[in-house]
Amino acid sequence: VKDGLVQGLQDCKDEVQQAFLLTLLQKLATASDVSVFESYLQKDYLRPYVLQALAVIPGIDDYLVEKIPSSPLSKSSLAHLISMRQLTNSTLEPLLLSWIPGADDSTLTEIYHALAVCGTSKSLNPLKAAASKAGYQYEKTHATDSYLQLLTRLTTTDAKPVNKQASILMKLTNRSVRCAGLQLLLQTSGQKGECEIFKALKDEDIQFRNTALQMAEKVAGKAIYSRVAQKIDQFSLPAQTDVVRWLGNNRQQGLVDVIVKKMNDDNKELASAAIKAGTQIGGDQVLKAIIGLLGGRYGEESFKALGSFAENINSTVVGALDTEGTSAQEKLLQLVAKRKMSQAYPQVIRLLASENTNVKNAAYDALGEI
Repeated sequence: VKDGLVQGLQDCKDEVQQAFLLTLLQKLATASDVSVFESYLQKDYLRPYVLQALAVIPGIDDYLVEKIPSSPLSKSSLAHLISMRQLTNSTLEPLLLSWIPGADDSTLTEIYHALAVCGTSKSLNPLKAAASKAGYQYEKTHATDSYLQLLTRLTTTDAKPVNKQASILMKLTNRSVRCAGLQLLLQTSGQKGECEIFKALKDEDIQFRNTALQMAEKVAGKAIYSRVAQKIDQFSLPAQTDVVRWLGNNRQQGLVDVIVKKMNDDNKELASAAIKAGTQIGGDQVLKAIIGLLGGRYGEESFKALGSFAENINSTVVGALDTEGTSAQEKLLQLVAKRKMSQAYPQVIRLLASENTNVKNAAYDALGEI
């Protein structure tokens, strides 16, 4: 099959068809077939297909590293090949750095991407300078993106300069760059990472705070949940809301007391977040707490939460019809109707005689459903 594709390439004169054949051939190619592809490098239309093939043919890394310095291809194409192939030979970094002066934007884009793949801490300053010149904003060369990619790659091999640069990035005004800096700082702070998480939770930026929470377990282990929960009252109300959502999203059953306490907070956003977090965690304690809110200021939020409870809540709801006040009874009857709780029949019949008009009407409505 492979020999047929090679022969087809030689016989074919149409470049579109040749591109198709090159794409097929690369799936079967080995190191011995490199010369076949190289023979088409000088054709502008076919060059991208050749480079794509050279990026995946197994066993040719050393060959490419040796050929790149003297290759007649453009610096842009060579840098693109380095990044596509993920070549990391130590000889490539100084070569790429030497190509930066005088390069146009399209070539710089490829060089920066390649340095993100194979660069060391020696490449940090050039990439940082380019990113800083652009104000760490999006621009044609994608310098900021390449700089952050290089920093991320170096977190496991050269943490010290990364940690230093991360602290600088966190002082910038660009939100996404600040958050990227925080991620880098947490990855390279070791035992100090937990302290950095608490610092971040005092920041005014919600995205910055949540970046810290998203990485918290990876940085400080599972014990971080209880440590943060213990200090929740020290944070601002927006930060407390973030923490409650974080506990709910991570199903922290052992910290349900903290969530239940916040369900009736004076701050509506915090209370609503706690109620939703409670439904994510579930359990009898949460269910009873939410039912207890039905007759209060967060009755609507509690009613919606009960409707989304994943567990079977019927017996608890039916039992609450005998103990809760009229405001809660009205909403509980609505839930009985919505979920068609036939076991609530005795309680519904009894509440048909309620002196409260709203409860009585809700009982009639429920009776029609069960």
